Amino acid sequence: MTNITDKQNLKVSFKKWLTEIENSVCLANNIVAVNFDLAEPYQISMIGSANYSPDDEDWACCNDIDEPTGWVDIESILTQQMSWQEVLSLTVEIMQELVNELSDFQLFKVPHISVGFVDGDLVAIK
Repeated sequence: MTNITDKQNLKVSFKKWLTEIENSVCLANNIVAVNFDLAEPYQISMIGSANYSPDDEDWACCNDIDEPTGWVDIESILTQQMSWQEVLSLTVEIMQELVNELSDFQLFKVPHISVGFVDGDLVAIK
């Protein structure tokens, strides 16, 4: 079970990170999908892809963004132990909120956005 403080702290951290990306990374016109990669210990990164297939999640293995977005530590923000399923669920929830709140961000104007653990299933957000 996620406490409200963890969610608020992660959302603030994600929003800051996404704002930095929005201000420093120019997405090429051919980017049609963005995936937020999760990894253990819990951290997040972003890729942008010129290819997308709803039937083949390997599209998220190709990063066509020239500038690296880096990894953001999630684990140090959490105040309690969480399973990978809880981290995924919380990240999906926060990203869905941010896609709506930051809809003017170029990176959220792509047709396809997802979240998932590296080498795991992706959860479509948009």
